[in-house]
Amino acid sequence: MVLNTYVMILLVLAVHSSDLLHKHIEKSVTNNTIIVTEGYEEFIANLNRTGWSRADSGLDLRISRSMGPKGYNSLRMSVITQSPTSFSNFSPSYAKQFQYRWTNNWLYSKEIQVVPGMKLPFSINGVSFNIKLPKQGSGTRGILFGDPCLVANDWCRFAGTWQTWSRGTNFLNEVMKDDNMDFWFILGDNFYDQSGSLTKQWFQSLTLETKSKITGMILGNHDMWINGSPGSGSYNDQFGIGMMQWYATDSAASLNNDFFDFSRNPNNDRNYHGTPNTATNMIWWNIIGNVGFLGYNGAYTMNDYAQYFDQACDYFSSNKPSWVFLFGHWNGRNLGCQNGMDTPNVFNTLKNNRKCTYIKNKLKYFDGHEHCNWKTGGDDGFLIGANGMHDGACDKGMWGYLYVKTNDDGHLQLWYFEINNGSTRRDIYNQLMDCIQKNGSLDNCTYLATKWFDSSPSPGPDPTPSPPSNCCPEGKDPWATGREQTCCPNTKKCLKDWNGPGKPYNYLCVDCNTGGCVDNSPCIHN
Repeated sequence: MVLNTYVMILLVLAVHSSDLLHKHIEKSVTNNTIIVTEGYEEFIANLNRTGWSRADSGLDLRISRSMGPKGYNSLRMSVITQSPTSFSNFSPSYAKQFQYRWTNNWLYSKEIQVVPGMKLPFSINGVSFNIKLPKQGSGTRGILFGDPCLVANDWCRFAGTWQTWSRGTNFLNEVMKDDNMDFWFILGDNFYDQSGSLTKQWFQSLTLETKSKITGMILGNHDMWINGSPGSGSYNDQFGIGMMQWYATDSAASLNNDFFDFSRNPNNDRNYHGTPNTATNMIWWNIIGNVGFLGYNGAYTMNDYAQYFDQACDYFSSNKPSWVFLFGHWNGRNLGCQNGMDTPNVFNTLKNNRKCTYIKNKLKYFDGHEHCNWKTGGDDGFLIGANGMHDGACDKGMWGYLYVKTNDDGHLQLWYFEINNGSTRRDIYNQLMDCIQKNGSLDNCTYLATKWFDSSPSPGPDPTPSPPSNCCPEGKDPWATGREQTCCPNTKKCLKDWNGPGKPYNYLCVDCNTGGCVDNSPCIHN
């Protein structure tokens, strides 16, 4: 739809299964370009004016997992540029300008064979980096998050206050320094970016240590149609076409094509209120270590994907991962999600599929869409869709990341690191970054996280690491050393007149249930 004047459109989006409402504000302008959220261009201009610089040594690298049937040792190495480029020490088998959408980019890609378990050195145009794929069947670790928004406005309410751009990239860059980290995935609505300009600059803010880890994504409703639903679709939407090339996603389409299936041209198709992209470009499955991954797009029907779900289950049955993670964006049927294709429903379909008998008790599902972070399906479902937005029961905002960890014996733990929570005023960013920098790993910082799942909680010692020896014990002043210490787990920092009325106020680390605090910091949980 083309409007001749600026119009603010309040999209009261469909009710989720939890009866919560999205509260999205979008804009349209006269030149047929839909501005995803107010202020993107100004935000990027300000970022560049204030000294932003690339963190990736000028190499926009992608390491994505090859489709499972291609063999465990196969990875896809890709480089994104904004002009035709020649390379040293890199001979891509696929070298093309982006097709149909985000066409101001070029994709250079090839599949490589690696030795699992070994850190392998590479160099492209004089820029060096290392790649590591864990041995098949061994433990693996990574980060999951969804629905990230980066530009502060009435829609993306907390991006400015919580600094989701700078803090988000800093967090990933710090965490991915750990050699034990293998992957990071985004579960749809990937920066709410129609043109690719914001995505480009965000990726250029990542270090090569972060980019050399396996990465990937699935598509959400705003990645298909920027205003969030097929009814609002327009010529300018990218329908995941630009995004699948940007992330160099090795999908089912690559099994029968040189990379993607471009047989549907959205400019000819003109099905802007539907899905003018080939379904096979948007479903993929593979294994990293002892975890299988299956990602799909809920905008397509079960008829579109049934045979591929069967193939994925056959693959997992043959390769026997300890766990299988189902990645979908929609947590309910609305806003373009087809009947039975929301993540909880697909999870149940797979569990009841005879082809999927092997994974029936190994399957976990992860989704976004609703901008909250919590467990949604007992010990089977996990919503990780709060990354700076607000939504219904999470109207005051949440922002966090899910840390996935398996050991060689298949022991799985899921740790939720909540960076910010508007309801509790929680803000652990500085504490968390300090802990990671001191210890070099999230494993020693889980006292700042909430354990969402543990496949073998007992008997035996608590797998939760002991709090750091320099944390401030209950009843002690966190400023006693002249430098603030983090309160130990199950305590909080509380400002109060501890020495009696009329006496100076001071801080103590106290039990989480203590009241009457003038300044009441969030509780530090195990």
